[in-house]
Amino acid sequence: MGNMRGNKYSRRHIHLNPSSSSFWNFTWDEMARYDLSAMIDQTLIVSGQPFVYYVGHSQGTLTMFAKLSTDPSFTKKVKMFFALAPIGSVAHIGGLLRTLTTDFATGFTAWTQMFGSGEFLPNDFFMKSFASLACGSAIEREICKHVLFAIAGTDTRNMNTTRIPVYLSHLPAGTSSLNLLHWIQMVKTGSVAMLDLGEKRNLATYGQKIPPSYEFRNISTIPIYLFAGGNDILANNQDINGFLLPRIGSSVQLNVHLPDYNHLDFIWGINAVTDVYKPIANLIRESRQPSGKSRQLETSTTSG
Repeated sequence: MGNMRGNKYSRRHIHLNPSSSSFWNFTWDEMARYDLSAMIDQTLIVSGQPFVYYVGHSQGTLTMFAKLSTDPSFTKKVKMFFALAPIGSVAHIGGLLRTLTTDFATGFTAWTQMFGSGEFLPNDFFMKSFASLACGSAIEREICKHVLFAIAGTDTRNMNTTRIPVYLSHLPAGTSSLNLLHWIQMVKTGSVAMLDLGEKRNLATYGQKIPPSYEFRNISTIPIYLFAGGNDILANNQDINGFLLPRIGSSVQLNVHLPDYNHLDFIWGINAVTDVYKPIANLIRESRQPSGKSRQLETSTTSG
């Protein structure tokens, strides 16, 4: 199981220390360009297998889409790509994060002057204590539940509210302030491009005045299986249908729509095992049949 660079499970860099700002000089660009290759190559070495079955959630789907669009040879290492709460454009993102992005300065220089280039939202003792103390009782859990809904979308039946203190003790898990800036850039521009460093830095880094876009239409020859939620305000259905599907549609083997799912239900939902994990396991088993032929699947809508 992989982890995104900079979260609390991903701190053991060979050369850099988390106390150094150099450690935090990254966004999901670097996760796509370097980290996916490192994780999957190591998995193939240890397992001795020729390829992996990749299951990504949220940013884990965005980084894979970005990697596949810039490195077509990577498809040889991934037999099937399961995208849970898939992220392409976030132009129509809703809820609390949409509200916050309207107030943030997005210029690289202004942002780093305001927030620095270090860690953002660390999963530290304060956050764990807050989750334990502020969300412990039934009434407090109800308040905390609606905070989660404001971030990820509503959920009327799929959340185990007694586990909210546990969930919040692990969320947020930490990232870099530059990664947050990159997400805000995506919301404000409606595009999927590398981090905008400003005209001069863009010229030095990318060889052009504006950051290069990720061309998802370059993705081909890899079966993609989408699992999207009707109540997900981060991986918004308008963005999936209007941006993502027109670009990767020829690779999509299955498009599952779970009407009651919000962004977090794919990892925490009471019914996620039945609605998501078992179908994925079955698809993987089918692909490994001795005949080498997996069942062709049509795009479908599945009730959650």
